Amino acid sequence: MGALCSKLKVGDLVWGVTKGAYAEYQIVVCPITGKLPTSVSPRDVGTLPEVGMTSAQALRKTGAPWANTTAGGGPTVVITSGSGGTGFVAIQIAKYYGAGKVITATSGAENIAFVKSLGADVVVDYRTQDIFSALQNDTVDVVYDNYGAPGTADLAMPKLRAGGTFIFLPGKNGALSKHPKEGVKQINYGLMVREMKPVPL
Repeated sequence: MGALCSKLKVGDLVWGVTKGAYAEYQIVVCPITGKLPTSVSPRDVGTLPEVGMTSAQALRKTGAPWANTTAGGGPTVVITSGSGGTGFVAIQIAKYYGAGKVITATSGAENIAFVKSLGADVVVDYRTQDIFSALQNDTVDVVYDNYGAPGTADLAMPKLRAGGTFIFLPGKNGALSKHPKEGVKQINYGLMVREMKPVPL
């Protein structure tokens, strides 16, 4: 225990973001380490800290948690890749943060059933249809491009309402639109911020 870590004590089960987690001993940074709730198994959450923090931070950058913004509840949120690491967590966090509708893409019957079980309202099989071709213009409030493919921002722009937000995770040569829609905010997520306070869920 270091001098700057008062929230934990020796013997606590913890979880957080670190490298070398298979090691018998590991030095971790206290601000990105939290006490594991007694209701949660370490085995069940071992893969969640990095993808969970990334998706929670990304959605918060778009204005989450959201108040009810439409007659149907909260905003309509598109998550471009639903069954991957950041995607399956983002669906659940978006719903928890007040999304009225979550739309995502995946492929295959098993993955479609999986993301629906997590709360996705509309699932597009990307092998048969591009997610943005399945959407009408001016019907989406948030696009969380957790896949980050080139050209996604341009495809998303017509679908976003004025006042909406497009955010993408870099890594697959994705970029902001060079022809943004008026009133739509664009965000390059960049690197995950190691926040000094816990990400609220």
